[in-house]
Parts: sequence; structure tokens; C-alpha cells
Amino acid sequence: MLSLPAMGQRRGIAAILAAAAVSLVLAGVGAYGAYAVLDEFAFADRAASTLDSDEVREEVAARIAMRVVQDEPAFAGVEDPIEDAAGRLIVSDEFRGAYWTAVVRLHQVLFTDADAEAALRVPRSGADLQRELAALPGWRRLPDIRDPSIMAIQSSGNEGLLRELAPVVDGLALPLTIVFG
Repeated sequence: MLSLPAMGQRRGIAAILAAAAVSLVLAGVGAYGAYAVLDEFAFADRAASTLDSDEVREEVAARIAMRVVQDEPAFAGVEDPIEDAAGRLIVSDEFRGAYWTAVVRLHQVLFTDADAEAALRVPRSGADLQRELAALPGWRRLPDIRDPSIMAIQSSGNEGLLRELAPVVDGLALPLTIVFG
């Protein structure tokens, strides 16, 4: 049978081990978060790699077509050729590089200015899409196509709250990882 002091000592050791385990888990989560979310280049690498997925490319093409039609009512009713042209555009190395750059810019905005427009707009995608469409029969005379927003993160509501917290989290990630690591 264990004496009362020995049981207390065991509980103390168990508490220290539990605290150490929690600290290691927090350090691991912090380190992963610093790499996966806070590192803008790693974040952009992962975002660009999603373009390898057929489903993601289809979704991006559909969003581009939807935004183009929203911006230019003259395109209403002809979304399919626009989506097809966007799909052809997305598989190019030029689009992938520009997409990566756009994700880096979006990341920078999210972590520096909670009130700035946070939209994922791929540079030159509007002009490239217009050139792709102009090659189709009957599509030579087109209105200018702005670079469409593939997605936007609002500065109000829950998204706005997260945007306000992002710089704080960015500033605390490394110190907390060190403390708990």
C-alpha cells in the first residue's frame, strides 16, 4: 500500500507529465500553424498545388465565369463558353504562377489590413480570358474583361473578426511556440 506522501508525489508527477504533453501539443500546433498558415509562401505553394485537382480547376473556372457574367451583363446566358475558356486558361503555367502571386498578395492583405479589399484576383486573367474567347468564332468584339475575383473575404461579420485577429495571431505564433516548445 502506498503512503499518502507517495500518492501525492505520483499525482504531482502525473500533473507535470500532463502539462508537458499539453505544451508539446500546443508547440506542435503552433509550429504547424506558423508553417501552414502564417508562412505566406508555403500557404501559396499549397494553394497553387490545389490546381492539380480536376474538381478545384472546375470550381475556379465556374467562379471565373460567374464573376465575368456578374461584371458584364452582355455575357448573360453564355456562361458555358466562358467557363470552358477559363478552364483552358487555368491549366497554363502562366496562370499557375500568377495564381501563386495572387495568393501571396491575398495572404499579405489578410495579415496586415483588416479593412482592405481581400479578393483573390489573378493578374492578367481578364485579358488572358478575353484573348482566349476572341479566338472563338463570333467572339471577336468583346467588352474588356477585368480580372475576376475568384473569392473574397469580407471585412465584416465573422470573417471581419478573423481578419482583425490575424495580425495578432501572426505576432504571437512564434513566441508561444517557443514558450510551449
